[in-house]
Order: sequence, then C-alpha cells, then structure tokens
Amino acid sequence: MVLAKRLLLVSGGVVSAIALGLLFVWYQLTQMPTSLQSKRSHSPQSSQAAVKPTPQTAEEIQKEKERVFTKISKTLGKFPNSRGEVRLNQDEMDILVRSQFVGDTVKDASTSIENGKMKISTVVDTQAIANDLGEGNPAKLAQALSKIPGIKDNSLYIEVEGKPIISDNSKNKIALENNTSFKLGNFPVSISQLSQYTGISEVYLKDKITSKGILVPIQIENVRVEGESIIIRGSATAW
Repeated sequence: MVLAKRLLLVSGGVVSAIALGLLFVWYQLTQMPTSLQSKRSHSPQSSQAAVKPTPQTAEEIQKEKERVFTKISKTLGKFPNSRGEVRLNQDEMDILVRSQFVGDTVKDASTSIENGKMKISTVVDTQAIANDLGEGNPAKLAQALSKIPGIKDNSLYIEVEGKPIISDNSKNKIALENNTSFKLGNFPVSISQLSQYTGISEVYLKDKITSKGILVPIQIENVRVEGESIIIRGSATAW
C-alpha cells in the first residue's frame, strides 16, 4: 500500500513536470522575441542620454531610409570611381529592414547586430499569409496554427539570425547565410520545424523573410560585421 502511494506520487510528479515543460515550450513559442520587446519598449525617458525616438509611421520610415541611402551615396562619392566602403550602424540597418520587410505579411520588424551576425525579429500576420497562400491553403494554415495555443492578434513572432552575405539574387542586396538560425517566439527551431509548426512552406518563409534581401544603392563586392555595424564594400549605384 505504501509502495503504491509512493508510485502514485512519483508518477504524478512526472506528469506534472511534463505538463509544466509543455506549458513552458508553448509559452516560449508564442512570446514576442526578447530583442523585439526591448527595442520597442525603449524610450528616451528610460535613459539618461538623449535617444532619438524610433520612427514608427510609414512616412517617417521612408524619410529615414532616404537619409541612409543619401549617406551611402555621399560616402562612396568621396572615393575614386565611387568605389569604397561604407559603415551602417544597427539603427540604420533597422531602418532599411523595416522599410523593405514591413508590409501586408510582416507587421513589424527589428534588427540587431552582434557577435558577427545580424538578427531580424519579425511580427508576421497569419491572416495575411492565409489570404496570400490562395485557395485551399488557408484551411491548412488555420489547422496548423490552431495547435499553437496563445496566438494573439493573428500574430506569429519569427526571428532569424545569421551572417550577412551578398544575396544570390542580386548584387545590390544583403541577405543572410544559408545556415541561418530560427526562433518561433523565443524557442529555437529549424526551418523545417518552423514550417511544420506553422503550416507555412519553407519556400514561402524564405521568400518573405530569410532570402528576401535588403536592398542598398551599392554594387556589393563584400559585406562584413564589425562590432554593431555592417561594413559594405562596393560601387555606388543610382536609387
């Protein structure tokens, strides 16, 4: 009798531990990535130093994008044949990513640079994806997403991180290396797992996020990370 009670207690503890573990995993899957949270929650009042507010409206983002493009053109214009290097800091890369990624499918994005890699955190609109996938696919997507509890406002939080390289599709675009790491919420996943969990094809995920590329007015010859900046070498092009 005593042994049976002990076994029940042990088995109950194991079940509780498994349940808590699953709850933690699902919680991580549906949470906004830490990098996106910290970026958007930061305000000038939270620091002693004056911090320029993050551009929010489409008009503000477009103006900042033009400022970054102008900086690139002027910097390269100082070199013979407009061929040289330009340094873009984390905030400038964030502007380029947001101006080019955010749209019908991606509702928001944030970029950070550290440890030789660039990280892009996105808020993806599942309803927009369903509409974009065409006839028959929205139902499959809805079925897959129904298995992930806690999704709010039709949003999935997808984060990609990798070494910046020249895009295979264009010498005017910066992409992320092929062995990019992924997160769904704050939970590390492979792209095949991400596709499996969400019901979104790997091709679609690559097209909209990982392989989309960041357009710059440069015929890129080389791109590298230095501290919290991206160094791009190449020749200036029209924009």
